[in-house]
Amino acid sequence: YQKNYGDAVASFQQFLSHDPTNHAGLCWLGYSLLELREFDDATRAFQSALRVKPDDLDTYNWCGLIQLRKGRFAEAATIFEQMLKLDARNKSARRFLLYSYLLSAQYEKAYRLSPGQIQLGGGILLLSFLTGMTLLIRYSFKVRPHPFPGIGLSFAWLAPVFVAHFAFNACL
Repeated sequence: YQKNYGDAVASFQQFLSHDPTNHAGLCWLGYSLLELREFDDATRAFQSALRVKPDDLDTYNWCGLIQLRKGRFAEAATIFEQMLKLDARNKSARRFLLYSYLLSAQYEKAYRLSPGQIQLGGGILLLSFLTGMTLLIRYSFKVRPHPFPGIGLSFAWLAPVFVAHFAFNACL
């Protein structure tokens, strides 16, 4: 088994020239193009496969993953939403839809999709913030009892502040 995707693409294109509606051939062409990081061509191949077989969950999954790799999170969310319409219990679609919502800053939709995971994530961030602040306060003032702790301590406070920002946003 060799990972020679360039030759695979040529072979699949030749095969598809004889049978352009072969779903498996279109999917394998899309996968080979994806491995070559030719995302636009891979998307076209998978979209052609969806035109042939519009209810294939695996093809939707690959289309969504390509959009995630391209950084088009809102488009990926739309694809995974369509996937969930076909199969509401599909765990892969739910997981990637949650990621897409979070990466595209659609926090309300992410919360509606999986409130337990969002609350758990926010709780973990909040707990790490409180632990960091406790440790920072406890050990920083022993070292520098001066009322103005100085710039070194100011930079040390930045990490818990950033964690707090993400924790409070996740809890909203």
